[in-house]
Amino acid sequence: MRRAVRPRIAPVDPAPASRVRAGRRLGARDRTVNRPELLIDGSDEAFRALVYGLLTVAIRFDRLREKVGELIGLTGLQYHVLMVVAERDAGRAASVSDIALALHVTGAYATMEIAKLADKGLLTKRPNPSDRRGVLLALTPAGARAVAGMIPHLQEINDVLFAGLTSADFAAFRAIIVRMVGNTERSLAVADAILARRDAG
Repeated sequence: MRRAVRPRIAPVDPAPASRVRAGRRLGARDRTVNRPELLIDGSDEAFRALVYGLLTVAIRFDRLREKVGELIGLTGLQYHVLMVVAERDAGRAASVSDIALALHVTGAYATMEIAKLADKGLLTKRPNPSDRRGVLLALTPAGARAVAGMIPHLQEINDVLFAGLTSADFAAFRAIIVRMVGNTERSLAVADAILARRDAG
């Protein structure tokens, strides 16, 4: 009987002294942020707890969107597209660029999801008189019924999701989120630049 050959494991280079060693708490030099307004007594511990909380919230928001979409047989993103069209349908028709802007996705990606909703009979598309290359979107009767059927469920979910916020909290939270949407876009560009520098080196 042949003995099993154990795979060779490449040796791991020892971490440089500047890295955090096992068993040692993060110190001042290991802070994950430098802005003084985000530090408490020079520590970033509260900031890191905030980031972990934001990550948890982001994951759960995505799960909620998927579950709401399931109520009408859609993905979370398709549900979101349908809601954006519904919000604009009464006043003015939505364009593909409106959808892309609202969802922070590319026009090509929005077009793909819009086509799926049209195939399901939930959206109609008509030529955009101000842009021959574009289309305007509207809910079909089936799409309108789907949105109307979701509203009571959305109310129940959102009342729990935002429980405990005062009017002042809500106003402040909205302002922070608007700022963070822009900040996250810029921070992604910074991360891309760091990766490019690493790859170039």
